[in-house]
Amino acid sequence: MVALVVAAHVARAQVVPGNAATIGTPAADRARIAQARGTVATDSVLPAPAPDSMGGWHHRLVRPLLQLSWNSELPAGGNDAGLWSGRGANVYATGGVSLARHTSAGRLEVVISPSATYSQNRPFPVIAGRVPDRSAFSSPWHLEHDGADLPLRFGDLPLRSLGLGQSSITLATPEFVAGVSTTNEWWGSALRNTLLLGNNASGVPRLFIRTAHPVATRFGTFEGRVILGALSESPFFDYATDNDTRSLSGALVTFHPAIDTGLTLGVARLVMAPVSSQPEVLGHLADVLLRVEPIKTFDPAEPDAPRQGVDQLFSFFGRWVFPGSGFETYGELAWMELPRDLRAAFAEPGHSSGYTLGLQWSDPRPASGFLRLQAEATYLEQTQLAGRPVPDFYTGRAAIQGFTQRGQLLGAAVGPGGSSQFVAGDWVRTNWAAGAFVERTRTENDALYRQLGHNAVQHDVALRVGLRGHARLPGNDVSVELATGSRLNYLFQNRGLLGQPDAMDIRNVSLQLQIAPR
Repeated sequence: MVALVVAAHVARAQVVPGNAATIGTPAADRARIAQARGTVATDSVLPAPAPDSMGGWHHRLVRPLLQLSWNSELPAGGNDAGLWSGRGANVYATGGVSLARHTSAGRLEVVISPSATYSQNRPFPVIAGRVPDRSAFSSPWHLEHDGADLPLRFGDLPLRSLGLGQSSITLATPEFVAGVSTTNEWWGSALRNTLLLGNNASGVPRLFIRTAHPVATRFGTFEGRVILGALSESPFFDYATDNDTRSLSGALVTFHPAIDTGLTLGVARLVMAPVSSQPEVLGHLADVLLRVEPIKTFDPAEPDAPRQGVDQLFSFFGRWVFPGSGFETYGELAWMELPRDLRAAFAEPGHSSGYTLGLQWSDPRPASGFLRLQAEATYLEQTQLAGRPVPDFYTGRAAIQGFTQRGQLLGAAVGPGGSSQFVAGDWVRTNWAAGAFVERTRTENDALYRQLGHNAVQHDVALRVGLRGHARLPGNDVSVELATGSRLNYLFQNRGLLGQPDAMDIRNVSLQLQIAPR
């Protein structure tokens, strides 16, 4: 699941998580398995381009993708393109049409693929926000100086929305592809929790330019992309109207060394800055290259001291595939602030960092049916250093909404102060797959230690077990996941002592159904 959304002919050469709505679909999963097993995927994760003839517009349908989910007691979701998967029933749908023609400048393509969402948003227990000029649904954990637009609930009414979804306008030349887009992208090597940019939130409206093909050198091949986007605040954060927009400048480079074509290395960086209007975003194009700031500590005793100008995330990731063995391993390490010098790198290696590590193995021998195993761990909890308080991962000191888009995280769904461990096994056949998984997630653990009177039995932990499967039907894949589990000490609500719990534990059942094009 290497970190570029690329043209179709490139996708056949290296496995990607899909394009726009196809991120996380069974077709993308099959392509990734096929690469590790040394076989050829039977379908592409990207649609075929329009004919290459000059003149006239060629059109094709962008076949619809439909996601349905239901949660019995608490919200549960993630990597669902910005759908708020609240309590009750939830629906996401996208699809449309693509128009393309060849011009003297290159191939021009217009994809119109709007999205529609619905969330029943039934009531469940929440803690009211604690900042007077913010919504009561705003996060009670991320306040004035290390903020994040992460509502515990998206209001108290059913939600309906229409948006541009997975739409784009691109111009492709032999050297580069450029355009404007609202599609989702996946930056990183992880299967579930990529750290900088994934499909947990809705796609960021942005300008982009990327390489059209891998750039070959004697050392290996390179691919790259640069973006400039505008992030929006949710309606459930604050009531100010002059801070609703932030700029997002980003760059991504991946490298395939010539000595090992199964190895992919990548670096990525995102820089976010507050702006007063959307046109002001254009002035932040070069932030990803020019703006590097250490994390500044806010001191109420010095209100005139220099404030944080930008917030930033930097990551290094890799994926190592052993074709024919069925085995791959991958990892990503990200920082909010790079080590200040070599001494700090050794003395404080975990400063402002988070990571995802994982592996996947599928038996390469059988052709008709085989076992596939997965494991992934993500850790975003922060170690506090003496005299240098570290903000929670994804929070913002320059832009108090943090690395969010319309109230949802750009990166890993486990969120600030979160950690997770996931293990799964599936039996995979040509036209169907079935399996089971176990997952543990600890939520907002950094915030727990800021609560007065916190104790050792208050960690907010969710334990889930589930069954999953998919079937290949004519033209579509249908996938289902059923999970049950308990959220222990929900929102840190346990005032007991060890051995004498007084906890709010909530059992939740979740059902997800996806119908996606093959």
